[in-house]
Amino acid sequence: MPDLTDLDTSTSIKAGLGTSTPAPKSKVPKRQATSDLSSLAGKTTKAESATVAAKRTAVTQIIEQLLGSPSLLQSLQREAFLRTGFDLIQEESCPLCDTEWDLGKLKQLVNKKLAEAKQASVLRNQLASESQPLALELRDLETLANTVSNYGKQLSSSTTAIDSWAAELKSRREKLTALDHLAKHQTI
Repeated sequence: MPDLTDLDTSTSIKAGLGTSTPAPKSKVPKRQATSDLSSLAGKTTKAESATVAAKRTAVTQIIEQLLGSPSLLQSLQREAFLRTGFDLIQEESCPLCDTEWDLGKLKQLVNKKLAEAKQASVLRNQLASESQPLALELRDLETLANTVSNYGKQLSSSTTAIDSWAAELKSRREKLTALDHLAKHQTI
């Protein structure tokens, strides 16, 4: 700025300063973003709770038991069919294929398969119960990852890695209680 040589009532103090434009407001709420980033960092770096670790172990054991017996998985998939078939056994023939059977032996065979299906059903219910805390943890991580990704998108940053991670978390959460992937010997 040039020196002020004359100072009177008409002298502008702002002369020569130029115009300043205010900085554009950030689209990202900094306090909330900082809090969300801290939460995500905390969840990914701290050790899992004893409850989650116990549930993960229980879920792993149930899945291993199901994978160890393919007939259990098949029985689970056929349970409704077997129940209906058992109710339809009226004559000395299979209600599905009309093959001649001894009525007692056919009912005994279907009952055996139903008992195995019941065991598999118990395991499915245990899996659903034991996996709930794990599913909640995965959902929390997924939500935080998506939130952080949205901040990145608002700042025009690449979010490919965190978007992929969030998609993987969602996939694992969905597979946690779905049994159809077990028949293909996929893991969670």
